[in-house]
Amino acid sequence: MDSLPEPPAFDAYESPFPPHFSQPILPSPIVDSPKPLEIFNLFFGEDILAPIVENTNQYAEIKRKGEEENLVENKGDGRKVTTRPWSPVSLPEIRIFIGLQIWMGVNCLPAIEDHWQTGTCDPIMRYMSCNRYQQIKRYFHISPPEDTYKREDWWRKMEPLASHLRQRFQQHFLPSSNISFDEMMVLCKGRSAHTIKLPGKPIDQGYKIYALCDQGYTYLFLFYSGMTGNEVSEFTQTTSSYTHISKERSLALYNYNNRKLTKSEILKLSTGFSPTAQAVCHLVFSLPFQSYQFNIYMDNYFTSIPLFRHLRDHGLGAAGTTRANRPDFPSTLTISKDITKRILEWNYLSGVVVNGVCAVLWQDNNTVLFLTTIHNLRQLVLSNRRKPKKTSTNASAARKPFATHEHKKLLPIPALVDDYNQYMGGVDIADQLRSNYPCHQTSRRNWLPLWFWALDTAITNTYLIARSLSPKCEHKAFRRELALGLGESGWSQLHPLLHPPQPESKSYVTLKTSLPPFHLRTTGDHQPYSRSNQRQLCWYCRYKKLHGDPKNPPPACQRKEHLEAIEVSKTATWCSRCELPLCLKNRCFLDFHTVHSRS
Repeated sequence: MDSLPEPPAFDAYESPFPPHFSQPILPSPIVDSPKPLEIFNLFFGEDILAPIVENTNQYAEIKRKGEEENLVENKGDGRKVTTRPWSPVSLPEIRIFIGLQIWMGVNCLPAIEDHWQTGTCDPIMRYMSCNRYQQIKRYFHISPPEDTYKREDWWRKMEPLASHLRQRFQQHFLPSSNISFDEMMVLCKGRSAHTIKLPGKPIDQGYKIYALCDQGYTYLFLFYSGMTGNEVSEFTQTTSSYTHISKERSLALYNYNNRKLTKSEILKLSTGFSPTAQAVCHLVFSLPFQSYQFNIYMDNYFTSIPLFRHLRDHGLGAAGTTRANRPDFPSTLTISKDITKRILEWNYLSGVVVNGVCAVLWQDNNTVLFLTTIHNLRQLVLSNRRKPKKTSTNASAARKPFATHEHKKLLPIPALVDDYNQYMGGVDIADQLRSNYPCHQTSRRNWLPLWFWALDTAITNTYLIARSLSPKCEHKAFRRELALGLGESGWSQLHPLLHPPQPESKSYVTLKTSLPPFHLRTTGDHQPYSRSNQRQLCWYCRYKKLHGDPKNPPPACQRKEHLEAIEVSKTATWCSRCELPLCLKNRCFLDFHTVHSRS
């Protein structure tokens, strides 16, 4: 079109520092082949669990005192009202409690009580009873119960945990040069003035959280309320102190050589920015940008030319999609999409430079608007593009580069578009990893979804650190091992001289009985131990007597003779993890833990 300018010669911002990859920062004792629990303890160590234990016990004392007063008042109404005895929770019990929540996220059942039903193979459930778990969940409290705060400070329910996680997430990970800023949603259907509704989204109602992520690792986050706006905090990378700032002073505070900004610097950085742009600054300026190169990618909800210019002036690159109604966006690029899709060819590119920021129009299936400070528009890269369907928008133009028989083809597109597609998904990856095995449970307290989100985020960051050290690390197995590690460490602290409690016997075998899942027979430490006063028939002998030997299945014509020849032994040898009697005489202990499936 004649009214659209040609792509300009743009002087893109070049950082004085070279690009770099992400890198975990671990203390020296656990650098070599760390276990999941060792990494997780960096985020959920005793220093943060101890206040949670104290606040939980205080909250239980307050709530139970009120319940006892109600019982005294209602004593004369003829009803028999009792309360379940309560003993103060301890640090090992909180570890087991967290381990159970992780395990339940991996092994989902319709109700929490189902995990303790007779016949389940979950070994971690023996570390805590169902009643005790429900009690701790009822009184679980992160912040001091007597802490009074204003209604707009709703996020204080997550303190001091939120500040602690912010500090630890930054301390133990260096993001790569290209990171993304976006919003997360935490599911909450309960009554709260601070939740928001986003129809059409995967999570259409809940809490909004602004996050800065690098390929799934949540480096920093900020709570948002539909009623009061952004939660703003003052913190540095070297301390976990947390101080509320009034809205008049709400601003992203960042470090210049680990010192806080002066008032003049605060005013200079905060002038002319909306609360959304302030949230971007709040997180972005917490990066170590004085020593490393960083390019921030964000979508059209956050971008604006003044914000990008501000980031460029302070040594940060930025790129992202934008909207035509943003401040200072050039009117020459604001053309109706209905017009452009009829006139412009696919891959048409136009741009205008405004105050050191390049505004870009690119024609794909639809017209897309970009802002960038780090890309040269004349730089193209080859990308493997899919042929759009005939029913897609602007199909007639978008399908022209493809031959009739081609469904994919390498086509040149602007480097800006390719980089945006590659790096913008950091927050989406974090959401995906959290949603695979979420710890979320139904609760009447409307702040608990934030606890489950914080726990899932810490687990996801732990997993990504472990995967960077061991690329073959599998997510589900990792969570199982972490949950078992928490349960075992908590039990060993509670009862250092005792074996784990023995659940109700599950040693019966019927024609409907199947082998437990292979991962349960191989995960953890399976050791034989003796119960001299409890000799029982070997579980695996009886299984082979009914189903045949899975390792040496007989031909169908000899199956009857094969089953009759199998002898069932009595044994006092039990597996320490499976809690099943397995004899050593017929090699049942070894075969049970190595056979993959029944033939």
